[in-house]
Amino acid sequence: LLNLAAEVAFSGDFSERNYSSACKILFEHSGSRGMIHGQCLDLFVPTVRENDAIEVAVCKTADLLRAALVCGSICGGADTNHLDTIDRLATSLGICYQLADDLSDASKNEKSFLSVLSTADCLQLFDTHLQIVTECVQSLPYDFGFVFRVTEWLSDSVMPIRG
Repeated sequence: LLNLAAEVAFSGDFSERNYSSACKILFEHSGSRGMIHGQCLDLFVPTVRENDAIEVAVCKTADLLRAALVCGSICGGADTNHLDTIDRLATSLGICYQLADDLSDASKNEKSFLSVLSTADCLQLFDTHLQIVTECVQSLPYDFGFVFRVTEWLSDSVMPIRG
């Protein structure tokens, strides 16, 4: 899939405004410091602390969302002053997604946030990152309504766990 992403990216028009900047970010988030790194951590490094689980979630899940949202924002002409907020939004959204996924698959014997945190602590971390997403979206002058729909879906997915 990474090769396909490169093929698609390099078939684009580099004369378009900010296209090369978006490609650079795409490959930073997918490469050896991003999604590939996260997959290696997930496969080969034990998750023994909360920070270990967060690093895996950021490098695997959040970097995918960061690449999509930041690259899309760049190509869509977003003000460069807003890119850090969009990046923070995407990072917290990725962590929320991973927490919701881990909580919904609690019966699986896989490495996850539940390897290092209680269910209550996972829900608290979820709420913290959900708040960050909400604050970021509200501070941006763009329509991020789809992000609110995703956060509603994620919140609904952890509702049965809350009891």
